[in-house]
Amino acid sequence: MTFTEAAVEVLRLVGKPLHYKKIAEIAIERNLLSHVGKTPEITMSSRLATMVKKDRGDAPIVKIKPGVFGLREFSEAVLETAQKESGHDYVLPPEPKPEPAPEPEAPVAEDAADAPEGDDEAPEKPKKPEKKLPGAEVFPEEDDDDEPILANLDDDEEEGGKKRRRRRRRGKGEEGEGEGEGEDRGRSRGRGKDRERGKDRERGKDRERGRDRERGKDRERGKDRERGKDRERGRDRERDRDRDRDRDRDRDRGRSRGRGRDRDRGRTERVAGDWHREAAEGDALGRDLSDAVFDALDSSRGSRPRTFAGVAELLVRKKTLSGSAEALAPTVAAAVRSDNARRTGAHDRPRFLVQRGHVGLFAWALPREAAKAERDALKAADRQRDIARRTFLRRVAELPAAGLIELLATWLNTEGVVGLRAVRRPGDSKGLHLGGTLRRGAERVRLGVVIHADGTDVGRELVMEARGALHHYDRAAMLWIITTGQVLSGARDELDAPGAAPVVLFDGGGLARAMENAGVGLVRYNVPMTYLDADFFDDLGVGVGPAPRPEDEEEDDS
Repeated sequence: MTFTEAAVEVLRLVGKPLHYKKIAEIAIERNLLSHVGKTPEITMSSRLATMVKKDRGDAPIVKIKPGVFGLREFSEAVLETAQKESGHDYVLPPEPKPEPAPEPEAPVAEDAADAPEGDDEAPEKPKKPEKKLPGAEVFPEEDDDDEPILANLDDDEEEGGKKRRRRRRRGKGEEGEGEGEGEDRGRSRGRGKDRERGKDRERGKDRERGRDRERGKDRERGKDRERGKDRERGRDRERDRDRDRDRDRDRDRGRSRGRGRDRDRGRTERVAGDWHREAAEGDALGRDLSDAVFDALDSSRGSRPRTFAGVAELLVRKKTLSGSAEALAPTVAAAVRSDNARRTGAHDRPRFLVQRGHVGLFAWALPREAAKAERDALKAADRQRDIARRTFLRRVAELPAAGLIELLATWLNTEGVVGLRAVRRPGDSKGLHLGGTLRRGAERVRLGVVIHADGTDVGRELVMEARGALHHYDRAAMLWIITTGQVLSGARDELDAPGAAPVVLFDGGGLARAMENAGVGLVRYNVPMTYLDADFFDDLGVGVGPAPRPEDEEEDDS
């Protein structure tokens, strides 16, 4: 049976409420429990208290008073009688002690006579303030709850000494019994208690030695942990030294750099903004935007680097871009970095210097006299290139048809147009007509090319007419119109016609610049100029340009 089932059976057999200790004792005597355990009284108390606590009116056992339980089926008279009774109605039997030697009977009155006067009733000790202990709601309160669980060896020793003295006195006063015999019996009883106390002390010493061993093991484990931490710290120091050596080696390798490498610190800076923004109508794009950034920085006051958002704010103020400056920051950053990459690939000095998320002009790193001389040289180079391009266009107009087609075919091949062939368009004898395929990576597009080398200006009607004749160019999907003259505004407006085939227009200046970039018909020479090496000084931790400052974000009056 379980403890609660055994309790119900015992209460029915007795017919009245009992203390839980008495219930446990009877259940053990009658062998009702399927499992007794080491502390059956505590287990019985816990099971009964739990049943009463969870009772919803259907539990067979009810609590009469602390520690006393009865059956719900008992009559009210039985329950009331049990409530009026004092005490637990049960006292635990004393623990078994060593069997003492037989001693002469002594009247209780002699004990009373030997005891000092006034000791009939021990004075009551002041009660300790009640303290609610854990589990009080589960285990009922009992009279002996304040007693210590483990016996006090010192108190037991003192009490044993008193009892031995009393027995010796009784032994001396017994009639018909020798004095030595009483003392022997007292000594034998004392030796028995001494042996018990010695065993308790040995057990206490064993426990203390066990605790000492555990503390020693804990100390050893702590030392092992400390040694492990020391080894880990040593490995961390080794890793730090390895990283420092690798960083120094990488810095040394960076000094043997090429012109095509860009080590601007701004490249590692994250630019916040709207990366999915689409350009609004009238916004500058590509090279026009990079030129606008250059002009804005060149005309700004103080020659101070600015963040990409600060540059975008200048362009919004100048109506070059529209929208929020923070959202436009990625657009400005892309234009600046693409311009630097394009110039580096062409073996030109980059115009912009990007450091720590700020952008400035490379010319700001130069002494004032050197910067002025550079501007004068660039202006002179621009004038020289303009003269060379105009001269080139005049020579192109003077070429015979075969020479013109050969020159333009060479340039078209460098632009990725292959498979060129002549196309005959009925009713049009003014220009030259070619068909081919434009290759851009994996993309293939059939292309029609219309060439006017006599300086004809291209207007809206010419664009519309060329679009209508695309079927003559072997089902071309795109059209290039090239002229040594000018492209009128009406032709550029026609480019945006919805649903129409895409058209690319080259005027005289655009054709000369395209052929100059391709190195066909025009040759570009680089003028040697000397500058501070930004990569070298950046590797050494010193920027060649002015360092960004907090006031760089102040508004510009220009």
